[in-house]
Order: sequence, then C-alpha cells, then structure tokens
Amino acid sequence: MNMRRFLVLSFCALWILPGALASEYAIGTQRVNLSGMFDPNTEGGSRFQLGFGYGQFVIDTVELGGMFAIQADDVIETFSAGLYLEKNLYGGGPLIPFVGSSFQFISSNIDVQNLGVEKSASGFGLGLYGGASIFVHPDIALRAQVTFSAATDDVYAEEEDIANTDIRLDIGLSFYF
Repeated sequence: MNMRRFLVLSFCALWILPGALASEYAIGTQRVNLSGMFDPNTEGGSRFQLGFGYGQFVIDTVELGGMFAIQADDVIETFSAGLYLEKNLYGGGPLIPFVGSSFQFISSNIDVQNLGVEKSASGFGLGLYGGASIFVHPDIALRAQVTFSAATDDVYAEEEDIANTDIRLDIGLSFYF
C-alpha cells in the first residue's frame, strides 16, 4: 500500500470512527470526568492539579453536574467545588464540540514570596468554557477545553501578580454510562 492511500484511509477512519463510537447524549446518560496536571518545573515549584466531575444529561445533549478540584504548588493551594451546565453539539465528525458554564466556590492560600504577599482568599467564581471530546471507545472520550474564570476575590496566582480572572487549558478523560 502506498503512503498516499494509507494517509487517505487513516484520515477517513479518524473522521468516521469517533462518530460511530460516540455515546448517545440522551436523557439519563451519566458522565464521570477526570482531569489532571503535573508540572515538576514551574515558577512555584512542582505543581499538580486534580479534578473530578460527575454529571447527568437532563435534556438530550444538555448535562448538569457537580465538580471539585485541588491544585497545589509552592505558591498557591486552591480548592474549588461547584456546579456546571454543559451543551454538547454533535457534529457527526471525529470531534464532539461542547460549550458550558460553571459556578463554584474557590478557596486559596497564596504565598508569593517575591511579592511579599501571603493571604487566604475565598470567593465565588463563574466560568465559561468550550472544547471538544473525541471518543476512543464507545463509552470513553478524551476531552480538551479552554476555560475563562472570573472570581469575586483574588484567588488565582499569576506569574507576577494575584488576580481574580484565569484562563486555562484543561485536558481530561470522560467515562459515559
């Protein structure tokens, strides 16, 4: 088989297969979402983040759920818990796009030594996000999303400041049942 034929067949398989594997987003479908991150070399030392979410489709393609996450490094320790509402947009291709919003309680302990700042802050946050899932099995999807969050207090540590807004990329794994 020549390389051109292989590339065309591979592209077709990647386009068709995930749509065939996608879960039906019908009322009652449940989802468990796991996300995490570990970076051993950040400005704040080794950083890890672990997130967990559980939701159920209350209307076809609309999911309501809860989530919690922890994040820690030498600069900040953050705990958040809240609710999310997500709309899945099935497009028939390999990527299943989605948009959503979240409302959460965020508590942070911040110690930015180079700024001379040490404080604890808590607040409520509103997040807006969008992303896509790709199914690797009929009930398992890889997921990526970009999230913009705004909080009522300065709970996010930035490179040289503390802020009440945050933009991040989350990557995770979803299990549907």
